Amino acid sequence: MLFALFFTPLLFFVQSRDQFELPKLTMLALLAVLFFVTELKEGTSGRPTALSFSLLALLIVQASASLPWTSLSWRTSLLGDYENFSGLATLVLYLAWFRIFSRFANEWRIEKLFLFNTMAAFLSSLYAIGQHFQLDFIQWNPDSVNASREFASLGNPNFLSAYLAMSIPLFLSGFLKDSTPPAGAPQGPGPLSLFSSLLGFSLLLAGTARGLTLLHLNPGSVPGLLFRAGGLLLLTAGFLRWYRLRAWWVGLALLAVLGLGLFSTASRGGFLGALSGTALWVFLTGRNKEAGAFLRQKAASVPMAAPIPKSELPDKYAKNNPP
Repeated sequence: MLFALFFTPLLFFVQSRDQFELPKLTMLALLAVLFFVTELKEGTSGRPTALSFSLLALLIVQASASLPWTSLSWRTSLLGDYENFSGLATLVLYLAWFRIFSRFANEWRIEKLFLFNTMAAFLSSLYAIGQHFQLDFIQWNPDSVNASREFASLGNPNFLSAYLAMSIPLFLSGFLKDSTPPAGAPQGPGPLSLFSSLLGFSLLLAGTARGLTLLHLNPGSVPGLLFRAGGLLLLTAGFLRWYRLRAWWVGLALLAVLGLGLFSTASRGGFLGALSGTALWVFLTGRNKEAGAFLRQKAASVPMAAPIPKSELPDKYAKNNPP
């Protein structure tokens, strides 16, 4: 489940007719089959909830509207259209993954899901920022892309903005959670983590089309694939150590990258979604007494400029600044 969540936003193959969604949906479908085969073998099933019945009603309505005698194009209703695939089959797949999530979710796995989602959103945002500066892994046809709107590995600026809008509240929930590492565990990144992060970032830059051209290598060559794979591995390892630090400046840096990635999409819906989701997160967190107290403690730990004691002020300022 973590593997699927982490790699799906980063997975695309331009060799498959310039498709972004098809490889991801195929991967999710195959993994879902493995989950359900295991569940049938174990003979386990969870109890339905009110949300489960609501989603079942949604499925019935969508299926009824996708029949040959109720849909203008039942093939499109079933499979979606080119470069979209938002048909009934995709809805069934998403509901299957909701069933998988409900079956295996617990507090520990939810924290891991938030971490993996943040990691994928962070890397996708870095990709979008790189695209803005013409640092891309693919040499796209200029007629097929919008030069002022970035899409990273999501295939469409609106898809990327929607993904980041959903990821920002999850990042805030996971990063600001009171998580104390076990005794003896490293508290934060060391020199090796810093070196891993810088080396991974450098390899990713070298794996872009412009970087490979500067190195006199073919953009589609094996060295380019090795650069990208090695860079992704090292940067991910460094990210995990920096994320564990949980310092306020690390959180601001990650939030800035997510915000810049969202800004590069130039999507009004994405901006509104991010603002609405963050506002809802603030509201729900404020209503939770334990979470609110923890956030106030975090805010108090942020270094602020301390007032200068009156005794240390020059006489002309002390007279005009009573205590």
